[in-house]
Amino acid sequence: MMTSILSKGQINLFNVPQITDVAIMSRILTAMGMNIKSNKDKLERNIKSNLHQNKKYSLVYKVKKIYQMNN
Repeated sequence: MMTSILSKGQINLFNVPQITDVAIMSRILTAMGMNIKSNKDKLERNIKSNLHQNKKYSLVYKVKKIYQMNN
């Protein structure tokens, strides 16, 4: 999902699991200016405008916590 920042326009991802990591990353990317829609195993991403760095530290801490739990 993060690599989709590097391209413009619409990107469709398939076989995306419905897990907490994906939900948190979707919220982070939405906060940065992306439009994300998901259903079952498909995730559609569009860039609304220029991406900006909105400091949503609570979301970043959640990702960090998940990473630490898995290592």
